[in-house]
This record gives sequence, C-alpha cells and structure tokens, in this order.
Amino acid sequence: MSIEKLTSNPFVQKTSKKLGKACTKIGAAVSDGKHADTFKKVIKKLEPKGGNNSFFAMAGLMIFTVLIPRVRTAMKRNPDNKEATKDEIMEILFRDCQTIAIVLFALKIMNSVIAGKASKLKGLPMTNKPYQKVFNHDEKGIKGLIESGKEILANPLDKAKKVGKNFLDTINPIGGVEILNNDAFISKYSGYNGVDEIQKLFTRIDSEGGNSKKIFGNVVDSLIKKQENIISSQKGLKNAGIVADTTKAKEVLSKLTELKEKGVDGLKDKALDENVKAQLVDFFKNPNNDLVIETKKLASGLRTAALAIEALYLGFGLPALNQKRLEKKYLKDKDSFDMSQVNNCANPSLINQSVKTNEVKLYQDFLK
Repeated sequence: MSIEKLTSNPFVQKTSKKLGKACTKIGAAVSDGKHADTFKKVIKKLEPKGGNNSFFAMAGLMIFTVLIPRVRTAMKRNPDNKEATKDEIMEILFRDCQTIAIVLFALKIMNSVIAGKASKLKGLPMTNKPYQKVFNHDEKGIKGLIESGKEILANPLDKAKKVGKNFLDTINPIGGVEILNNDAFISKYSGYNGVDEIQKLFTRIDSEGGNSKKIFGNVVDSLIKKQENIISSQKGLKNAGIVADTTKAKEVLSKLTELKEKGVDGLKDKALDENVKAQLVDFFKNPNNDLVIETKKLASGLRTAALAIEALYLGFGLPALNQKRLEKKYLKDKDSFDMSQVNNCANPSLINQSVKTNEVKLYQDFLK
C-alpha cells in the first residue's frame, strides 16, 4: 500500500484528527499551568526504569491490549450461544488474568523474597532496604520456637505490624523491598578511597541487613590469596627485585592474617599497617573487585531461578490446571470415560451417555 492510499484512508484520517485534538488539549493543559503537575506525575509513573517499562505502563499494556480485546472478541464470536461465550470468557479470565498477575507481581515478589534470604545467609545486602527483623533472638530449633512464642506473647501487636510491613514490602510492585541491579552493586561495594570510607561501608552493611564480619572476612581472604599468589609465582627466583617483592608480600600476608583475627574492628586501629591500608584501598577502588563480582553472580543466579520458576508455571503448570478445570466441567463421569476415545471417535455421542455431544465437541476443540 502506497503512502498516499494510506493517508487518504477515511479511518486513518479520522483517527489522525482525533489524535491531533487530544494532543492539542494536552498541550494546552500543560501550557496553562493548571494541570502541569498532574501531567508530570502521570509521565513519571509511565517512565521506563532502565531497560524495563514501569509497572503502570506494563499493567495498562496488558489490560488494554491483551485482556480487554480478548474478552471483546469472545463476546462477538458466538453472539447467539451464551453458554459458549460464557465458557470462553471464563477460559480467558482463568488463564490470562493469572498470566498478567504473574508477570506484574510474581517475579518481583520472588526476587524480593529470595534476595532478602540471600542477604541474611550470605551477609551481602542485596536489596534497596532490609526486611524488618521480627524476632530479636537467633536461637534455632525448639529453643528458637519457644523464644519466638515468648516475644509474640510479650508484644503481639508489634510483631503483627512487622509481619504486615514485610508482607506489604514484598508484594508492592512499585516499591518495598527490591533486589538491586549491577550498577547499584558497583556503587555500594566499590569506589572508596580511604580506610575511613571503608569502615563506614562495613557499618552500613549491618544496618542494611547484612553481616559485616562475614563480608570483612571474605575481603581479607581475597587479599591474603593475592599475596599468596605473588609469593608462589616468585618462589625460586633469585633476582634482587623479585626477592624484595617476595619479602614485602610475606610481610603484608602476615599483617593481613593479624587483621583477619581482629575482625572488622581492626580497621579502627590507628596503628594499622600502611601496606594493609594500601591493599584495602586498592581492593575497594576497583569496580570489579571480588565482592562486586560475587554479588553480581549471586543476583544473576537468583533472578534466573525466579524467572525459571515463573516460566515453568506458565508453560506447564497453568495449562495443566486449565485442562483439569475443563475435564471437571465437561467430563462428569471421568472414571468410566476414556480420554483417547474423545480424540479418535467419529461419533462422540456414543462414547458415554453422561457426556453431552456439544461438551465433547468443545473439549475436542480445546485439545486441538
């Protein structure tokens, strides 16, 4: 179709005029200042975040371009058969509404929950904010249950509020607890130019739901491994410069071992070795240090696992549930009914008197 034919089409011309009028009204509303703030808020809600569309844009897209058109088509397909129309709409609502809800909510919920658990287990804060700690004890097993029960009885309202807050933070699709992206991990765990800044980082780790002792131990282990590799690679070489480097590496290794024994509080020591300080600063200056790399890998694995679970349900779980729903609706005497007969029999009405002819036909159409 040429551009002239397209633009001369009555439908295209009518649509263009309506769009032009709508844009003129929007422009006038913004320019007079009365609705400028409202317009900006709407645009902000629809603005994509990084490579992802906003929640409101995705919700609008799925409802107005998927769900509503599908329901309208179903209503027009068999206008004289109300039962068939009702069945098709129920089919759409059962499958499409679940799919939309999963895409909009489930992935975010799974990412939030598993990232929160990973932060607790690995000691790495991986979310924009931590879940509220419901219980103050760290006991496990029966003793832990007893302590939890005591805390609940002592202040049930406070515990209920914390549980409710954590639940809302999990299901909130436009806020709450969210897993960080790679840029946030680089910003959080690198770019520090002094021991004072590094010390503040480890202070924040605990307040953000992580474990500063565990993370500090991992960082020092990485620095120790680096010195051990230097010593190993230069072993047996007699060059004067190499001997000096090896000696320095051994000294740094010894100081790092001492620092690991002291733990994160060793950063406060005013007598902290200058070479150790230099190693720490060099580590955290690097945007691709071991801490950043580990966090990226963990976050990527968590996101992949959550996406795989969602895809498996949509690809296998949901169709299976829908088939069970249809079997229950259309096949009333399932014990005496052979499913293979429905697919192969030329005259379904002879299969079983309890199965209506039109119901078998509908089910056959579904299985095609």
